[in-house]
Amino acid sequence: MKNIAENGNGKSHWLEEESARLALSAFERRFGKKHVILACHAALPLLLTPELVNLIRLNFTEKLEIPWIAEADILLSSLCMPMGDGAYEMEPRIRDLLLKRLEALFGKKRTEQLALFLLAWLKHRHTVKTRADTAESHRWIAMAYVDPPQLIDELEARLDKARAGGGAMGVHRIEQIRLCNLAEIISRPMLASGEKERFKKWRDKLAPDKPEPGKKTRGRGDGGPKQGDIVEVAVGKGVAPMKFVFIPPGEFVMGSPEDEPGRWDDEEQQRVRLIKGFYMQTTPVTRGQWRTFAMGTHPKDDFEDDWDCEGMAEPEFDQEEDHPVCCVSWNEVRAFIEWLNRKEGAVSYDLPTEAQWEYACRAGTQTAWFFGSDEKDLERYAWFEKNSGGRTRPVGKLGANPWGLHDMHGNVWEWCLDHCDYDEKSDRIVTDTYREGIKDPVCRKGSRRVVRGGSWGLSPRLCRAANRYDAPPGYRDAHLGFRLVLLPGRLAS
Repeated sequence: MKNIAENGNGKSHWLEEESARLALSAFERRFGKKHVILACHAALPLLLTPELVNLIRLNFTEKLEIPWIAEADILLSSLCMPMGDGAYEMEPRIRDLLLKRLEALFGKKRTEQLALFLLAWLKHRHTVKTRADTAESHRWIAMAYVDPPQLIDELEARLDKARAGGGAMGVHRIEQIRLCNLAEIISRPMLASGEKERFKKWRDKLAPDKPEPGKKTRGRGDGGPKQGDIVEVAVGKGVAPMKFVFIPPGEFVMGSPEDEPGRWDDEEQQRVRLIKGFYMQTTPVTRGQWRTFAMGTHPKDDFEDDWDCEGMAEPEFDQEEDHPVCCVSWNEVRAFIEWLNRKEGAVSYDLPTEAQWEYACRAGTQTAWFFGSDEKDLERYAWFEKNSGGRTRPVGKLGANPWGLHDMHGNVWEWCLDHCDYDEKSDRIVTDTYREGIKDPVCRKGSRRVVRGGSWGLSPRLCRAANRYDAPPGYRDAHLGFRLVLLPGRLAS
């Protein structure tokens, strides 16, 4: 196990650099160097559209005779993710590597020319459907290359405005998430500019509660982990490690208010206190992480008859190793946890309780989703029926909540530790823990299990923080996955 503290660069949810390099190498082997050159030029904008990539090709690579089909090949490849309304976003680590290659091939002047082109395109665009804050982020990314002093002036002013509008909570949480994501993207050009120190101070103000760079999760002078501390757990060779972020103890209101649109009757509000802090996995367990367990144990005789040779039922769509594993039952997840605990010795992993899950999802908020109550923003943080394309999507690609957790809304339902029953007459999920003032609740009674979070094929209503669902412990479904928690007091030495 490797313990690290969040180092302030905000890149914990990016692809590992080696994984990004492998993805680029595979792309180049398939399509050739000319496609990669166009991808390098297309890496600067925050969002890509077919029209914009076409303009970039015609204005910057025409002499290279890159075929027009390269535009579609890039947008539909694993380098990019569909974001709805005909827009695509490049994976951040891949984007960073492509921009470095662009400067190596054409020099910094080409990057500046692209930035000026992007500013002109933003000013005169007529047909592109773009949110105002997205257009502003587009402009700021370009300015990082051509006018860092003006950019840092605007960023400081925007942060001051966000703090003033955030009340007692400080920075408004939606704006904080947006600015943190932006800080990741513009970090390289800004740290190479004459505004390096001002940018570092601005970035530090975004997350004042983060631990100091370089401090370990264990062995801290004050005797324990802090909010934002990260633990990495190696699962197997060639598989991305599981990352856990520390969630501090606290008290919150579980459930939804009566006036929340789409609420169900079993979401009554109650105050819950979590006495113990815990680490929660930053994404659902991936197919690759699960395969390491399945291929090493082959526990077919212990589970349902349709357990296949790979240890998992297959969904009716293609999945990559970085997709959330699905079609796994609660019983099979328990076997995964037992295997991981044996593998790590004294380390204690488990499923989150229902209360832990909602507490971590909300991250101090009380709205329908952690970013607010406007479902128009859901596409920026969740894969659901509108933007998923009818399938799971790679984990950690959309925005995280304020505590660094991805895919808490959508992508896959997530099994919880709690048992439950379902009352058909009242259409309610029944547990003995859903009551006011309870501490560290977990239900051990019932023939079914609690499920939270919504999935790739469901409506925004079913992806709300308070929405509850249930399933039998032996049930498998292409919508069902899981993530783990880790108890800090049991970290192996």
